[in-house]
Amino acid sequence: MSVNGMMLTCQRAQSIRAARARLRGFLLGVAADQKLNDMEMNALKTMRLDAEGLFGSDEFSTIGFLLDRALVVGVLHQDERLDLLASLLTLEAEVCESTLLGLLSGMASDDHINSSELKVLLEFVRQNEDLFSRFPFDKITLALSDFFSRRITEEQLLTTIKSVTQVDYSSTGSISEDQVPLCDFDEVNNVVVEGSVLVFTGKFGGKTGFRKVIEERIVGLGGVLRASVTTKTNYLVVGDETAVGWITSTYGRKIQAAMDLRKADAPNLRVLTEQNLRAVSPQLFE
Repeated sequence: MSVNGMMLTCQRAQSIRAARARLRGFLLGVAADQKLNDMEMNALKTMRLDAEGLFGSDEFSTIGFLLDRALVVGVLHQDERLDLLASLLTLEAEVCESTLLGLLSGMASDDHINSSELKVLLEFVRQNEDLFSRFPFDKITLALSDFFSRRITEEQLLTTIKSVTQVDYSSTGSISEDQVPLCDFDEVNNVVVEGSVLVFTGKFGGKTGFRKVIEERIVGLGGVLRASVTTKTNYLVVGDETAVGWITSTYGRKIQAAMDLRKADAPNLRVLTEQNLRAVSPQLFE
């Protein structure tokens, strides 16, 4: 790629980030209260049309669906409003997690961990203890403890780091093809849609149908869609086309929230693959 081409690509990426930041800010303003007056409704309709391209991303897909309903009924229900707020206020955490992923990837790039690298990592752990108590970075904390206690080898510590970062330069020279490492999915024989709270995350489509169509059918069958995972969530469904880099994306954050709730004991929460949902509820995809 030429220098001019690289500059244009960077400028385009910056424009997209700026547009998403403005959209987050606008939605935070909308979600500040429940009832939408005429001026807010008109502004929301205009924004919805202007930002149509952004709503194709997982970050705004379910939010777009909820906003479309709000435009019809003229109100954001309390749970929907809280969903919007919870899903939008994540910028600071994303920066910290991206830094950590870069650090871990750099450590694993030569397929060896030396004492200087461990010193830097331990200092990062000390400064960000809360981050390392959360999935999937809690796996790093446990692995470090086991390594210093001589319960695992350096090779096993490297394996854990690679599974979290999805990087294995030694064998492939690039990121690995793993989709969602360290995430334990449930395998269910039945999904009760009516009266259940469902959250979708990741990319759906291809052979299984478009995500928006599936969401509409779930609502039609009496299910409740939410934009974020909470203690009220019954099913988190992860799209089969979930890509690398999932941890720092919005859909990775939903997986992270589900794993954290499991540690806190959430007996009604099930984490499913799109394939599993399609197998037990084919009517949603036909």
